[in-house]
Amino acid sequence: GGGIIGAWTACKAAEKGARVILTEQFSRCHEFGSSHGDGRIWRKAYEEDVYVDMMEQSLVAWKELSPEGNLMKKTGMVCLEDAENAFRSDSMITGLTSLFERRGLAYETLDGLGLRTKFPKSYGQVPDDIAAVYLEEAGVLYATPALHQTWKRAETLGVELIEHAPVDGIYKSDGGYRVNTKEGHRIDTGSVVLASGAWISQLAMRFFGVDIPTRVTAELVSYHKASVDLSVDNSMPV
Repeated sequence: GGGIIGAWTACKAAEKGARVILTEQFSRCHEFGSSHGDGRIWRKAYEEDVYVDMMEQSLVAWKELSPEGNLMKKTGMVCLEDAENAFRSDSMITGLTSLFERRGLAYETLDGLGLRTKFPKSYGQVPDDIAAVYLEEAGVLYATPALHQTWKRAETLGVELIEHAPVDGIYKSDGGYRVNTKEGHRIDTGSVVLASGAWISQLAMRFFGVDIPTRVTAELVSYHKASVDLSVDNSMPV
């Protein structure tokens, strides 16, 4: 699969000296999976350290891919909660600030008035009964351009890229596996990485007899007319 996970896996394997073939059932950067679109939030606003660890590793890779910084924008992030619940021991803000303290991340807690004062253009309408935490280490990653650039990096690293080639079979063979595609490709390989996203359940059962229960859903994305103030290009925190 040539989504963001498959494409980066191909790059990292090639960097380690492996000969890599990346197959994609559609075209590169298609719109049928979850790796396309305008943008995604990147952040260190998690309550679990493992996600911050992964984010930090990812940021190194993204910055290497885009040293000029055109794939990412740092905006900061605002997390909101009802004020009456915000500072209970089990609240979101308590969990976040505990991690921020532990990891040495710069943050600021704000009430409704403080949030309106700090970000009057983008959060000037929030009510008084809101509590918030602002984290500097967050922003936007532009999704489709980022995937395009990852494919280009794979090409630069010598990865063989095969588009419009749905995998039709994966079989054990001497010393590894044989991968067949519906387009007639026969690939003999020592290792297979299956990065199939929403197609994982049917492929894992079909090829390996492994039951991975998933329920695929579509995100409902809606767009609302807003002023230019409500824009990451105008320093609105995500």
